[in-house]
Amino acid sequence: MLNLEKKLSGKYGSLFRVSGGTASIDSDMLALIHKERTAPRGEDETKFSVNITITKANLTSVQRFLWNLTMKLSELDDNFGFQKLEDKTAVKGTIQVNGFDSYLTILKRTFQLLGEAPNKATKAIAPYLLNYLPQHLDELKEAPTLHPLTPLEKQAIGEGLYALFATGDVVKAHWESCNELVWYRVEDELDTFLTWFKDPDITSKLGVMDRKWLKEVASSSNPRRALLQNIMETVAMGMLRDTKWKVGLPYTWILSFLELVSSSSQ
Repeated sequence: MLNLEKKLSGKYGSLFRVSGGTASIDSDMLALIHKERTAPRGEDETKFSVNITITKANLTSVQRFLWNLTMKLSELDDNFGFQKLEDKTAVKGTIQVNGFDSYLTILKRTFQLLGEAPNKATKAIAPYLLNYLPQHLDELKEAPTLHPLTPLEKQAIGEGLYALFATGDVVKAHWESCNELVWYRVEDELDTFLTWFKDPDITSKLGVMDRKWLKEVASSSNPRRALLQNIMETVAMGMLRDTKWKVGLPYTWILSFLELVSSSSQ
């Protein structure tokens, strides 16, 4: 962590401002690197179309022709000069980002890390990713016209959220990273998760039993309680059975959960 802070302050000091263990992009530099899309995300405007018409030929002749064509193409040895273009080191790229794609990348990385066993990488960043998950989801709530989320991207988010809430295993595995997590007791942030689960694209690829759990959450008289139920049972079992778990934090979780569902029922 210290090496990263040193690099951000030194080599990338003109781009970032580091203070109190957090890094932010310099406002003047942000104006230079921030670029909104002018075309749909992932769109390839270059189109190629090749038609080969064969008439009055038997199967053997067609096979021989296609084979010879394939061999000739493989022998071109980059006669078009693409390799030479790639080797030109004088051509420098530019750094351009937009907020929507950045938050989507953060979410993908969040679910990737949370799906792994705790390691050096997850312990360093998982506390931030877990705690700010509702805010990162909110940033994708209103997708710009030119780059909406694709169904596959929505499904990936849905699978990540389902893994987080359906069993409590993710929280159990990354419990050491949950010290600063607060969304389990914040109504607005829990509602963010519930809103995402209402999107049919989010849950379209989940299995029958998975969708059954979501249906039970949605039809519950207290959806927030239903959403957190499995996580809280996992936390309670960890407090009672796992001697490595300190009692204070699980107790706070359970007490806050009871206060939340009690106020939500009124």
